[in-house]
Amino acid sequence: DQCELSPMGVHTGQADLDWRVFRIMSELVQGFEFLTGLVEDVTVLGTKSEDLESRFYKQAEQLGKELANNGFAVVTGGASGIAESANKGAMEVGGESIGLAMEVEGNQRINEYVTRSLMFQFPFTRKLIVSAPSKSFVFFPGGLGTMHHLFEVLTLMQTGKMERIPIILFGAEYWEPLDAYIVDVLAKKMQTIAVEDTNLYHIVDSVDDAMTIINSFREQRVGKKVL
Repeated sequence: DQCELSPMGVHTGQADLDWRVFRIMSELVQGFEFLTGLVEDVTVLGTKSEDLESRFYKQAEQLGKELANNGFAVVTGGASGIAESANKGAMEVGGESIGLAMEVEGNQRINEYVTRSLMFQFPFTRKLIVSAPSKSFVFFPGGLGTMHHLFEVLTLMQTGKMERIPIILFGAEYWEPLDAYIVDVLAKKMQTIAVEDTNLYHIVDSVDDAMTIINSFREQRVGKKVL
């Protein structure tokens, strides 16, 4: 596209590009500064569906409570559904409840159960900040966005760009078919990943099992620091 001159003699196309670059840089700086100081945090991701009576919604809320009671800050995408339920659980017991939300068509949509939040305009900057290393990631059933985040984190760990941390897939009925594909097709049949890559994640069906994995990893981490 051709750039046009504004009344001040500035190429509007270039000015718009410069603004976008500046805004992207600003969002990245703000995002990483926002996360500074989080020592123990767990990221919870999943569907935006607002079925408040669903089993997964209730379990995400309970997980948020257990994480907060165990000293973890709960980080979500700040929207409705699973994010809202996890934030709600954390807030109700006095925990730190964080939302990293996305501005959609000029509207700032964020649930009411966050103690701190940050809004993003660009989806790729938000994805980078949401995928920034937590002490664990818990993925509830979700759509393409949830899958995007999951495989982003798995790839970063597989390639050594992120430390190995617990990746928990909550809900066997939802995740086992994907696990079967990863094991049977990717690892064994096509050999596009190593068999050991299938150990990068854990499938659980209860909050207790998720907390056992998260707390065990913390104990190992603290023990290594002491040594």
